[in-house]
Amino acid sequence: MNHGGVRPKGMPKTADLLSELEAWVKDGKAPGNLINENTDGSVSRPLCQHPEWPRYKGEGNPNLAASFNCVKS
Repeated sequence: MNHGGVRPKGMPKTADLLSELEAWVKDGKAPGNLINENTDGSVSRPLCQHPEWPRYKGEGNPNLAASFNCVKS
């Protein structure tokens, strides 16, 4: 998810959170670990709950969400 125009190159500026919210309201299915990715899946990031943010683990592919942890600043 983009904030203030800062994002990894190739990341979309939005994620489809409305579908997650709709499933929560209609079916009682709370969102789990959400991931935002670009259209071809080559760049992804975890969507962290505030006040956390995704921080690179220091190893692994820096373009993949699996290489990040959600941490408090």
